[in-house]
Amino acid sequence: MGWLWSSAAAPADAKAADAAAPTSQPQTTPTQKPSPPTTPSQPLTPAQLAEKDLQAALAEFDAENKASAPKKPIFKRTPRAPTEGTPSTATPESELNVEDALYPTTMSCRDAFDAAFYCQSLGGQFNAVYRYGGMQSCSDHWKSFWFCMRSKSYAGQREDMIKEHYRKKALKYKVGPSSEDVWESREKKMEWGEAFSEGVEELLPGESDEEWNVRERKRREGRNSGTV
Repeated sequence: MGWLWSSAAAPADAKAADAAAPTSQPQTTPTQKPSPPTTPSQPLTPAQLAEKDLQAALAEFDAENKASAPKKPIFKRTPRAPTEGTPSTATPESELNVEDALYPTTMSCRDAFDAAFYCQSLGGQFNAVYRYGGMQSCSDHWKSFWFCMRSKSYAGQREDMIKEHYRKKALKYKVGPSSEDVWESREKKMEWGEAFSEGVEELLPGESDEEWNVRERKRREGRNSGTV
């Protein structure tokens, strides 16, 4: 009769095993969103290219200004003066070139660009009229700016190139017209109300600008000499 008990217990064991087994749930795979279609890159317009070049130049100027920031001075110990017993090793006076040491060896491209840009402005031309008696060309300022940009590629020779550039510039502008050639220098202080008190003579009927300038020049010369 034992086989009856064993056969009856078999279904109960199968149910317990089924209850103990973990229920498997279907796994859900995440769905990926389709990527948006890539649009071909459009060519830049001339205005965008100019803006890109300007931003690159300004970034280069900022890097140069940071690199040329003033550093802490280095104090060197000066040698003592030679005594009577020791021979002097100083350089002869004929070999000293003090003027050569006055020219700078560094140059800021940002300052050169600002000077050229200011020269083309209304204020820059008014300053030129006051100093030189007429409007001036800004080509020299732009030449200095492009020279500064080119000299960056000569790392070992840049200091000598900049010094030579300023030497040539000094030889060109050392002797030239000044404001005293345009305006008369004042030797005494003017009294209150005397400045800009003289009226400007009008053109005579049929008189040209050149004829008026000649007549006005003669009038000023006569006033300075005391004949008028």
